[in-house]
Amino acid sequence: MAGLLDIANAWKLVTEMDLRPLREQAERGVRIFLVGKPGSGRHALAAQMRRDPARPGAEIATPLPIIGLEKGAQIAHSDLIILVMNALDGDDSLERNLVREWLDAGKRILVVINQANASALSQENPDALA
Repeated sequence: MAGLLDIANAWKLVTEMDLRPLREQAERGVRIFLVGKPGSGRHALAAQMRRDPARPGAEIATPLPIIGLEKGAQIAHSDLIILVMNALDGDDSLERNLVREWLDAGKRILVVINQANASALSQENPDALA
């Protein structure tokens, strides 16, 4: 059975804990970076992410940095990196190298393949994507 001394010691430990780092982390926003080549659809994705489906007329002014591949290796503090790629772009070697660097650095990555242009092209010429 716990005595009063045990309860007093437990209370002392609780009151001595520094909860500021936990509070700062909880109050800090999520840092998401959108990375991609020009024409990949990264700006369109950012616009969609800033809209609330429940309130179509409202746009949320949230910081969502949109950067090119050339600066992708310089992302230091991020919670999530979203790599946007165009499905019609044949050369993805730069993106693959960046993903390897990010994985080695312990980053969380989401790769989005934009097929909007590919679906329009396939409707015009079904044999073009075969």
